[in-house]
Amino acid sequence: MARYSQGGTNQAAGATYSYSGSMPKSANKFQINARLIAKILIWATIGFVGLLNVQPWIELAKHIAKELTNIPFLDSLVRIPFLGGWIEWGFANIIPFLAIVMWSLCQLKEILPSLVENPTDEAYRNRWIAYGFESVICFLRFPPYEGGVQAIVEDAPNWDSSLILWWTLVLFLVTMFSFEMVFNLRKNIQANFR
Repeated sequence: MARYSQGGTNQAAGATYSYSGSMPKSANKFQINARLIAKILIWATIGFVGLLNVQPWIELAKHIAKELTNIPFLDSLVRIPFLGGWIEWGFANIIPFLAIVMWSLCQLKEILPSLVENPTDEAYRNRWIAYGFESVICFLRFPPYEGGVQAIVEDAPNWDSSLILWWTLVLFLVTMFSFEMVFNLRKNIQANFR
């Protein structure tokens, strides 16, 4: 109960009125809607960035999947009722699955220091190893030099700055750092909405 005086008609000065201290319902509803919209936008952005970031990993998975020429018992597994169709679908889409698993493991190593409260030196070391591995994958997919990796090696001592593909370099950097950046942005926005 709060005590305050109000001027007006038929009210005693110093009368006691009830006051809960909470926001009005319409403002509270606005805050809930803003929170929901922010969550949806952040998760949609994380999904979009993830979809873009997985592209170099799909290229790597295609090279790895070429080596999978013979899968034992696949013909028998496909004949299993109900599960056979799912198994066949899984093996037909093994390249994206393999790419997503490799990308996810790499991204997990990169954001792990942000997930734990007191990250260890090993977590930071694994983060930089993952960044190094991802930079090789992204470099092979988006070589920022006209002529690709072969031209970079051939021109190695005297690179020509006019042959740098600036848009590809930007794409390379965005692919490298955008997921962790969006993840940390989500973490900061979530902390501010509490």
